Amino acid sequence: MKGEETSKVDYIGDDLERNSSGSEQEYKQNVQVEEFNHNAAVPAEAVGVEEKAARASADEAYELAGEVAMQFTPAEEQSVKRKLDKRIPAFCAAIYFLQFMDKTLLNYASITGLPIKGLDYNQVSAGFYYGFMVFVFPSAWLSQRFPWGVTKYLGINVILWGITLALSAISPHFAPFFVLRILLGMFESTVTPILLSTIVAFYRKEEQATRICAFYSMNGLTQVIGPLIAYGTTYGGGVFGNSGAWRLLYIIFGVLTVIVGVIVTLFMPNNPMAATFLNDREKRVALERVRANASGTAQRHFKWSQVKEAVFELRIWLVLAFVILTSIPNGGLSSFSSKILKGFGYDTRQTLLIGMPKGAFEFVTIILSAWLSDKYSERMLPIMIALIPTIVGAAILVGYGEESAALHHRGAVVFAVYLTATFGASLSIVYAWNATNIGGSSKKTAAYAANMFAFGIGNIAGSFVFRDEDAPQYIPGKTSTLVSLALAAIVAVWIRWLVSRANARKRQQVRELQQQNGWSDEEVQKQRDAWAFRDLTDGQNPFFVYAS
Repeated sequence: MKGEETSKVDYIGDDLERNSSGSEQEYKQNVQVEEFNHNAAVPAEAVGVEEKAARASADEAYELAGEVAMQFTPAEEQSVKRKLDKRIPAFCAAIYFLQFMDKTLLNYASITGLPIKGLDYNQVSAGFYYGFMVFVFPSAWLSQRFPWGVTKYLGINVILWGITLALSAISPHFAPFFVLRILLGMFESTVTPILLSTIVAFYRKEEQATRICAFYSMNGLTQVIGPLIAYGTTYGGGVFGNSGAWRLLYIIFGVLTVIVGVIVTLFMPNNPMAATFLNDREKRVALERVRANASGTAQRHFKWSQVKEAVFELRIWLVLAFVILTSIPNGGLSSFSSKILKGFGYDTRQTLLIGMPKGAFEFVTIILSAWLSDKYSERMLPIMIALIPTIVGAAILVGYGEESAALHHRGAVVFAVYLTATFGASLSIVYAWNATNIGGSSKKTAAYAANMFAFGIGNIAGSFVFRDEDAPQYIPGKTSTLVSLALAAIVAVWIRWLVSRANARKRQQVRELQQQNGWSDEEVQKQRDAWAFRDLTDGQNPFFVYAS
C-alpha cells in the first residue's frame, strides 16, 4: 500500500491498518459511526487487517483463544469457576481489607492517643489523598507495562505500604506523620484499578458486581473488626507509655500488611493464562467464559488513542462527578465518624464498640446491592437505592443539629449514623459499572485512574468539611453529606439514561451490519466472538453491550 492508503486511522486503534481499497473518504463511508463518542465501529470485512497487525494490537489472550470460540460443557465451566472463586476473590478481599483498614486507622488513632489535633489532623487525613492523586496516573501506566504483570506490581506496593504503616508508629509529630500518610496514599493508589482489572479478566459481566462488591464489602468488615482490635489496644498499648494504643495499632497492621504483600507477589495470578492452578484446557475455558465481555484480559502496549476516546466520553465524566460527590462524605465520615459518635457523650471504649454496627450495616448493604446488580444486570438502579438511606440518615443528623437535641435523642442520631453507611454500596457498584462498561485495556486503565483521582478530590474535600471548631455536632459536614449525595442520585439517573441510549444505538448498528453483509444470526455470533480479544474499546466494538 502506498500514499494515503498506508496511513493509520485511530477509529480502531493505532495498530490496525484500514482497508487498502479506496480513499480515506470512501473508507469512512464504510464504517458505522457511534454517535455518542464519535469513534467508528467497523464491520469485520471493512477492517482489512493483516494477521501480523491484528496480533500486535490484540489482547494477550488472543494468542491462546484466537477468534474462534471453543466449545465447553457446563460442568467444565462450573469446575473452572469454583477454582477461581476459591482464590481470586480471597486475594482481592485480603488486599482491600488491609487497604481500607490501614487508611482508616487514623480514625481509631484519633481517639486512642494520637497527639495530632485540630487543623493538623485534617491535613494528615487529607495527606493520604495528596499522595493518592499524585501517583494514581503514573502508577496506572507503570502497572500496565510492568514486566512481571500487574499483580506482582500490586504485591510490591502492598509490601511498601505495610512498611510505611509500621513506621507511622514511631512518628507522633505532624511533619513525619504527614509525609508517611502521603507515601501511604501513593502505594495504595494502585489497588482498586488492579483489582478491577483482575475481576474483569476472570469473570463474566453478570458475575462481576458480586465479586467486586465481595472485596469492597471489606470496608464494612473493617469497621467491625477494627474497633475490636482498637478496643484491645486500649488495654495493651501501655507498653509504649501513656496513650500508646495508637502505636500498637499501626505496628500490628503494618506487619500483617507486609505478610499479605509477600503472599500476593508470589501467588496471585495476573490473568487466566498465568493461573498455575488451571491446566491448559481450563485456562482456555476461563478465557472463553469472558470472551463475550469484549473487555480483554491483558495488554502491555499502552494506546493513547484509547485514552483520547475516554477523555471525550460524557459518561466517563459523569461517573467522575458521581465519584467526587460520593467521596466527599466518604472522606469526612471515614476519618471523623468516631469523633461524631464520641460527641454524643460516649467515652473512648464505648465509642469504638458503638461504631461496630455501622460497619455491619455497610457490609450487608454492599452484598445485597451486588446481588441485585448481577441478578438483574443493573448498575445504576442499585446505586440509587443504596443512596436513599444515607440521605435520610444525613437529614436526621442535620435535623438534630443542636447538641441538646442530639443528646436527648441519642438513640435516633446513633441509628442515623448507621444509616449513613449504605452509600458505600453505591461506590462499589460504580466500580462494577466501570469494569463492565469500558472496553480497551488502555481506556480502562485511564478511566480507572481517573476514577481514583476523582476519589482523591472528593476525599480531600471531605477531610476539611468536618472541622474541630464545629465539634461536637459538625453541622457543616453533615449538611455537605446530605447535599452531595442528593446530587449524586441525580447524576446516577442521568448516567442510566445515557447508557440505555447507547445500547439502543449499538443494537441498531448490529442490525445494519447484519443487513449489509447478509449475515445469519450464527454469523453475527461468530463476528462477535472474533472481535472479543482484539483489545478494542467499547466505542470501537459494535458488538459491545453496556450494563445499565
